[in-house]
Amino acid sequence: CVFGTPLALSAAQPSAPAQRAPVKAAPPSAAPLCNPKAAQTGSRAKRLSAFEDVLAHDGRAAIKAFDCGNGYLLVKSGDARAVALAVKLLRFSDGAGTAHLYDALATAMTKHPENVLGHFREVPRAAVPQFCVPFLPSSMSQRTAFNALKRSDDALSHVTRPDLQEAKAACVREVKAMETKYVVPPKKSQAKKAV
Repeated sequence: CVFGTPLALSAAQPSAPAQRAPVKAAPPSAAPLCNPKAAQTGSRAKRLSAFEDVLAHDGRAAIKAFDCGNGYLLVKSGDARAVALAVKLLRFSDGAGTAHLYDALATAMTKHPENVLGHFREVPRAAVPQFCVPFLPSSMSQRTAFNALKRSDDALSHVTRPDLQEAKAACVREVKAMETKYVVPPKKSQAKKAV
């Protein structure tokens, strides 16, 4: 490596000068995605097209652009195209990026569950809990966490497409399992009436 650029040496001619390995050119839309203000301007369709262009050339760069351009908000809206893009990005993400993508998908499930459940088979079995249940930080109150789970449960109850019933059942199991971890005390007004 010379200045971080890999070099390819010819095996037949050890004394031959080193040549640079070909590097994929970034798409023209990649540059503005590193500027958060530029990445958040334009229509939803233009922003998604820009992310898709970057993904077609370099998955890791697409993750960075998605993070920089706050693409997670597009996914959380439940938009079918944004959800499909997030599922594709899972192959290139790691650590926090993966957690953010799964949280965005689980949040999208509360708005447009059919758009998300259609990608259930593309997610590793071990990731099903993250795919189905939004992130519930320990700093979140029990009532807020329980309400988030209730929204997920309510959204899943409206899914009627036959081809999504297996995915729906798996997510309902995950949501119900999490609900049992949150015991919500009655509201103060209800507690006074009980006395």
